[in-house]
Amino acid sequence: MQVSFIQGNNLEGVPDTVEFHRAGVRGSLLVDAKQFVLRAELGFFLGSFKEQVEAQIIQNLDNRLAQARP
Repeated sequence: MQVSFIQGNNLEGVPDTVEFHRAGVRGSLLVDAKQFVLRAELGFFLGSFKEQVEAQIIQNLDNRLAQARP
């Protein structure tokens, strides 16, 4: 997977951005102090598994965020 990181500017309200792509998927993740915004375009094959991909992403984020809580 090819990944690039673009640092935002918190003072100007510009989120950090992670852009990613590989065969079958391309997208971005915008991150600021209050939210994540994930946009992913799935190719034909992965598109047929959209619900499972979305559920796995949500589960992984929930698990990671729960671990980070004090």
